[in-house]
Amino acid sequence: MNMNIRMFDQRFARSISSLILFVAMFVASGGGAIAAPSAGDFTREPDVTINTKSLFKLPKDIVSVPILKDLLTEDFVFYYRDSGADWLSFRGALARLAFENSSDWPTKLTAWILNGPAEVALWAGADGKLNHFLVVVDQTGVKALFEFLAKIAASDSQLKRQTIGGREVQVLTLATGRLVYLATEENRLFVFSDSSMSLPVAATGRSIVDRTKSFFGLGDGVSIYGPRLGKADHVATVAASYLSFGYQAFFSGLRSLRFDFVDKLWETQVFRADGLPLVDTKDWAQMPRGAAFCVAVPIDRKKVGAIVKAASWLDKAYGNAVACWYPGSKIYTPMIALRGGYGTLAGQNAELKTVFSSLIGARESLLVKGVNDDDSPTLKWLPALPVVEEKLGAGRVGYTREVGGRYGTYASKQSKMMDKLGSRRFFRVRLVATPDTILFSPDDQLIERGLLTLDGKFPSMAASLTAKAKTPSFVLAPDAFSKLAKQTILESLPESQESIFRTAISRHLFPNLEKFGKGALQTASLSDGKGWSRVEWVSHVAR
Repeated sequence: MNMNIRMFDQRFARSISSLILFVAMFVASGGGAIAAPSAGDFTREPDVTINTKSLFKLPKDIVSVPILKDLLTEDFVFYYRDSGADWLSFRGALARLAFENSSDWPTKLTAWILNGPAEVALWAGADGKLNHFLVVVDQTGVKALFEFLAKIAASDSQLKRQTIGGREVQVLTLATGRLVYLATEENRLFVFSDSSMSLPVAATGRSIVDRTKSFFGLGDGVSIYGPRLGKADHVATVAASYLSFGYQAFFSGLRSLRFDFVDKLWETQVFRADGLPLVDTKDWAQMPRGAAFCVAVPIDRKKVGAIVKAASWLDKAYGNAVACWYPGSKIYTPMIALRGGYGTLAGQNAELKTVFSSLIGARESLLVKGVNDDDSPTLKWLPALPVVEEKLGAGRVGYTREVGGRYGTYASKQSKMMDKLGSRRFFRVRLVATPDTILFSPDDQLIERGLLTLDGKFPSMAASLTAKAKTPSFVLAPDAFSKLAKQTILESLPESQESIFRTAISRHLFPNLEKFGKGALQTASLSDGKGWSRVEWVSHVAR
């Protein structure tokens, strides 16, 4: 897409930064390492919503911004759109139905889903991936399509007619073994992944819309699951709970991110349930330099206090928590810092230790071989590994616990308690309290770097920012982000399971990540207040 060179300044920079954040959110969430909250519960708000004039055009519009086109080349994006195993199987099944029955209805169904207006709701599964979906299409001719499918279902091996919840549903079995369900009401078509989903039909649609209004605070500005399109070609929202990797209680004031494609440019908005306290320069001075991306958001003392039973410590917190993700660590092991006046609590360390012990870690499970070769192995449960207390001097105290996990930062052989771990890998989770900062991370090495930063022995994130924007709410560093993105993508696509897509990514995406990494650091600030706020991005020359 050609753009007038005069538009390159603020509007272009805003569009670039918005799309980078959009892509970052999905890269950050694609590893499947952390399960989404209440996976399989479709009565809650979707993790991702997409309201679009055309699903077919969405990938093209994502790469319409020049820098994104360099990063996500069109052939890669269209490969991703057109070559997913389930999607290929779905289209193949419809093509077969069209051919064997000399009908163009299956072909029309594909066109409706891709080319017409649609609303998509996506929920994460237990593996954290967005593999549960509901597509809603408003289209004249739906009734005739369903009559055709009902007619051929009796004799077709892949298509079956069922009654679910008192409603007639067509069930298409894909070559991959996955089931796709189709249902209608008047001129509305529903394509969905799970028979337990509550469809937004006349009987239940109002309650779903009311829930959406309550969640987004948009009044009449919602469609079914998310914001209305209005003048936009696409509107996508991503729930903060899906992006928080289990830390949402610390960021409960941040509810959702929104991306609008308007006038061939992407814009970013953030929805906040509460007003934001101003970010202080000192919030960034405590975080080590070199982060891929960071966010500074207010903590909700009431909600955090319901989980973290350490009222005296929370009362001393200043208000903002800062979380940063670093290359060399994992996408699900950020470091979180909370500034406060903790110097007077030096004698109350036992409270912190109790909280850490109760919240961090779980019983380890081991498979024990039977006495005889023919005996099946049995599962043996062991207590959680002990919490180790550290006396660090200068009013500092730390707590560490090793926790087994398949995505851990260490191999089990690096633990002195290897025989008590229930996994081949483990995390060394660490919390350190100083007189003015609490640091927490599942990666103990980040905490060590954080302590060096507090001591002035390692540069801080504040040193990466120019004078014109010392107090942003978001920071995105393309160089570090590209490294973390590559590492995360490789870990989320095992060679044995995703060899084709992994090869496509290696060929089309990775060469461009290096180019992308040469971009300038981006920051964004938010104005005070509740509801939706547009994110204004600032580009910085690397320092």
